[in-house]
Amino acid sequence: MAFEMRGRPKDLMFHSDQGSHYTSLQFRQLIWRYQMKQSMSRRGNCWDNSPMERFFRSYKTAGCQLLVINRLLKPSIRLLITFYVIITLLDHILLITA
Repeated sequence: MAFEMRGRPKDLMFHSDQGSHYTSLQFRQLIWRYQMKQSMSRRGNCWDNSPMERFFRSYKTAGCQLLVINRLLKPSIRLLITFYVIITLLDHILLITA
């Protein structure tokens, strides 16, 4: 969980809308257990959460593009590394035998 990976930061606030999963007893107990404060948008007011929604939409889009680029480049990177290792080994062998 990101919370634990970051060393259990203090005074954390979890902001969400009033969806049933965020208002459920189980979720509120989880927030309480981790000593977080819960903040919710007012009913029917989606505007106060829109900057975060926009940020995560952009973040997910950029992240997906990076994954696609990574998948496309991985074979080329492996080929370059293999080529480098072969050239380095050949150079080393030539130095030893010379």
